[in-house]
Amino acid sequence: MSENIQSMFEAAVAKDKAGEGSEAMRLLDALLEYQPGHRMGRFYRGGIRIRYRKDPEGGVRDWEEAFEGAPAGSAGKLRELYPLFLDSCYERLILFTSQDPDNAVYHSAFGRACLVLGQLELAERHLQRALSLDKTRGIDAVRLFEALSQLNKAEAGLQLMQKHLEHAADSPELNASLGLYYKSQAMTAQALKHLEAACKLSPRTLPVRQALGEIYLNQGRMEQAESHFQFMLQNHPTVGAHLGMAECDKQQFRFAEALGNFQKAASLEPGNFQVLADLGALALQMGEQDLGIRSLKAAVALEPNHPDLHGLLAKAALQKGDRNEAIAALNTQLRLDPNDTYASYTLATQLRAAGQFQEAGKLLNKALAGKPGDVQISLDLAECYEKLNYPNEARKLLREAYDRNPTHEELQAALARLDPEVLNAKKNEKQVRPEVEEWVNLARAHAQGGRHQEAFDQFRKVLSISPNHSEALSEIGRIYAGRRVLEPAGEFLLRGYASDPSQLPVLLEFFEVLNQMAGRQAYGLLDQLARCLPQDLEKVAWLDYLWRQRQSPGVGKLLSALLESVKKAYPPNHPVSQRWVSLQLSER
Repeated sequence: MSENIQSMFEAAVAKDKAGEGSEAMRLLDALLEYQPGHRMGRFYRGGIRIRYRKDPEGGVRDWEEAFEGAPAGSAGKLRELYPLFLDSCYERLILFTSQDPDNAVYHSAFGRACLVLGQLELAERHLQRALSLDKTRGIDAVRLFEALSQLNKAEAGLQLMQKHLEHAADSPELNASLGLYYKSQAMTAQALKHLEAACKLSPRTLPVRQALGEIYLNQGRMEQAESHFQFMLQNHPTVGAHLGMAECDKQQFRFAEALGNFQKAASLEPGNFQVLADLGALALQMGEQDLGIRSLKAAVALEPNHPDLHGLLAKAALQKGDRNEAIAALNTQLRLDPNDTYASYTLATQLRAAGQFQEAGKLLNKALAGKPGDVQISLDLAECYEKLNYPNEARKLLREAYDRNPTHEELQAALARLDPEVLNAKKNEKQVRPEVEEWVNLARAHAQGGRHQEAFDQFRKVLSISPNHSEALSEIGRIYAGRRVLEPAGEFLLRGYASDPSQLPVLLEFFEVLNQMAGRQAYGLLDQLARCLPQDLEKVAWLDYLWRQRQSPGVGKLLSALLESVKKAYPPNHPVSQRWVSLQLSER
């Protein structure tokens, strides 16, 4: 069928060039009946309407529909392909406006044609003229607003739109245009007001449906979002509708359905970079390795300078056991993003396994600069120093890490092997400071007796000597929470958990405080939580713990927000991100 459509289009162009406009129109009408979305056919039919039918309004409407959602630069490509055809269309529009200078329809068509083809000053001039002749034409106000916005005169355009809306509150075009503009400016309340009005007035306007679906999706209003994407998929499937529905599916843990929507989007636009990238990432997460690799490589072929895609290809190569391919992909990722800590660490791990300790050490130093104090990076770097016969550097690094994490068993074991005297000295140092434990016991007694201010003061004394004392930090957080001083409560509970990640119930208290706070403050603390959570794959008990608690109101309300914070803190191929996905998949 696609070959027949192309042959029909070429025949119509030939008929037009031979001066047989009616026959060209017949062929194009038939073509668009079979394939309404054929952009070139609609564009060419619009030109024939202008030149042969004296129907500039219908012709320009065809042009606008042909260019709706088209890639940037499409108008310029058409001018290169059909320069004589476009020139003749322009000549006819100029003739219409000169022969009948007071005809608003002719000036409207000329202005809108200029807007489609990027001649903004000419578009502004003729649309202003059209509105001066007929103030009731809402479409001209909309198109003039678009021209003014592109000319950096958005404020004048808004005033124009509001003025026309006073006289035409029921205009779907005016409401849609204002709503889409406010959405582009992240003014969500104003955007919803106009988009919802436009949808009621003209329910089949696809850009309005898409915009409403995206806003509801961002707000977590899944039922409303899905209703708009479903309408589009049932009536006129688009890539945007499939992507929107795929995101709805993902957020509700329907991963197989999400994968299907990504695949349908890819079939509609096989050269769409974002579709291929999203499809590849999800396919890998679901174990569809061949599909994932194929999609990611297609995305990289289109836009090779996206470091995350090379990181995902490295992950796939490691899953296949191809270390050399993984190293090549990680090197590319770091060339594009030299500050990616996780990529540096992952590549260093592969180089260590291959015995390349010099290069691994350089990468681990970079990773440690990105995550100062990370225990695992410190241990791995110390091992590289040992292999390279730099024992002093290894000891110094382990001592610094141990000072921050004195209860870490692997650090204790490494120091006991490399520097037993220092380890014994540090243990003795703790033993000569028994007052800290005495203060902790006294603070506990005050807390149990209801003397919260005294307990607060005593725990503060503990922190003056031992600033990372988990119990003291957590108890101060609880005292603040009892007084409903919420932001410090959240901060101290977070610090308490970060100091001892084995104390998982502290997370529930932290979430209880967040649920009482304003959204922005709570989300800020969630971002901090994501950055301080233990990252080692064997130490992700917090993930399983929070997942088991997801039905509780305190955790459930904020689980999606925490997922977003984790996404910002870790790339998709990080063990933490992968663990979230595996937990979600296990519930299907």
